[in-house]
Amino acid sequence: MCDTMAELARQACHLPDPSAPPRKQKQKTKPAAASAFEAAAAGRQPRGRRLPPLVSEHKSVVEVSVPALDQGEALEEQIGRHVETPLTIDGYTFPKGTRILQVDPQYVLGGHCGGDQLGGYTVRLGVPWTPEEFFQQAAAAKHPLQRPAVAPDSLKLAIHDMLVSGPTRWISDVRKVNRAWEAFKRSDEPLERALHDALRKRKGGERVFPITKGKALRLFKKLLLDVKYPDWVVADLMRDGFP
Repeated sequence: MCDTMAELARQACHLPDPSAPPRKQKQKTKPAAASAFEAAAAGRQPRGRRLPPLVSEHKSVVEVSVPALDQGEALEEQIGRHVETPLTIDGYTFPKGTRILQVDPQYVLGGHCGGDQLGGYTVRLGVPWTPEEFFQQAAAAKHPLQRPAVAPDSLKLAIHDMLVSGPTRWISDVRKVNRAWEAFKRSDEPLERALHDALRKRKGGERVFPITKGKALRLFKKLLLDVKYPDWVVADLMRDGFP
């Protein structure tokens, strides 16, 4: 009886049949990158984080010079990895678990053939916490939901208006604002079209025009200014390009 009721409930909720054979997963054509460094090297953008970590991954991040070329080359091959033994560089010793974040070659002028000559490396290292230090930091950290909520005044006013006016009035006001912006877009079409024509004729415009085509750049800037968006210059960058 229980099995029958459970089966009926499963069917009503459109849940998969547990007795059915498992679905075959598509085999990956290439392995995923093991780290953000390898992902960047493979031309893929590392996945970001919605919230920053409560405790930083490294106790500190330091830069040291590596005058020995052979040691610099060896470190360059270990970018993104954690050292398994204490690491000594130019008289400084870093503990086991230190992560090699970045290795940059440093050149000096006036090589034997008149060109630049490799004079060493600059290494960026992430020094790890000890287990005790990490535990203390984690115990002292506060969960994001325990912190006071921070919201701009414009958001607080919008929430207040929604609660006070009610859904019917709020929807009516939003539609009224949308109609006003649609009217502005129609009246501004000649200037918008002239702007896109100028962008297309400008040097390098054949590469930029396919990106900006169909985008209301003037309207976008006016919207940013209307809501007092602090980084409104992004609209000018879309129009003029990045330096």
